[in-house]
Amino acid sequence: MLITATVSAPAYRKRMPKRLQGKTVIIAGAAGGQGRAGAMLFAQEGANLALCDIDEVGLAETVRLVNSQCAGTCVLTRTVDMSVMDDIATFVTAVDDRFEAIDVIYNNAGVNHLAAIEEVTEADWGRVYDINLKAGYFLVKYALRGLKASACASVINVSSGAGLLAPADGNGLYCASKGGLISLTRAQARDLAPYGIRVNCLLPGPIETPMIKGFFAALPEQERENAKMHVIGRSLFKRFGQPNEVAAVAVFLATNEAAYITATIIPVDAGWVAA
Repeated sequence: MLITATVSAPAYRKRMPKRLQGKTVIIAGAAGGQGRAGAMLFAQEGANLALCDIDEVGLAETVRLVNSQCAGTCVLTRTVDMSVMDDIATFVTAVDDRFEAIDVIYNNAGVNHLAAIEEVTEADWGRVYDINLKAGYFLVKYALRGLKASACASVINVSSGAGLLAPADGNGLYCASKGGLISLTRAQARDLAPYGIRVNCLLPGPIETPMIKGFFAALPEQERENAKMHVIGRSLFKRFGQPNEVAAVAVFLATNEAAYITATIIPVDAGWVAA
């Protein structure tokens, strides 16, 4: 039996002091899923938002939702192809020009590519690695001046449980790139510790995002239910996670409550990688 859940931001949070008031948060991959959920939750905590995505329409919808639910939030947006390093550099320059510091990077952009090994091209490899791994390195590189200007900067990389295991056939590119992001997180944490910049990594399990919905939609209809059960079969809760459940952990890692946490890899997966 497939269990579904709708998880919204806790009501009590609206009555508590805003933990990120006036802080500036970069969110890569903000047009939907975990990025959009992050935009909403960070805005609820009083943060300014710098949002980027290649999906201009989805990005505009994220801004509309933020404005409708968190009126007064300062939002900067840019359409950015995360496989193009010049796009990332130009975006960060715009953030630097708008805000005094960069307090948080929520590095959430990512793509998947399912194919048998004999079908993968060098271009496929380059695109997945550029977006899932290389972009995470250069986003921090270009944002370093702004991060150093913050009193409590935090980088949250979004990898995947697939960085630790191979959940499906033909998933080599995604698994390898997400495993690399785990290692990059540890290295960044070490390199940036002298500046007081913390770097941590989230490993979402099967989360109900546009990426995974697109994956199932591409399957023949008669195979979809079995495929869904296979994907969540490792989850101890036997359901898909919700984008808010990942974004809420990112918000926590960005706050002073997590001031002694760095170089940490945190699964958000209902035991998916442990089962």
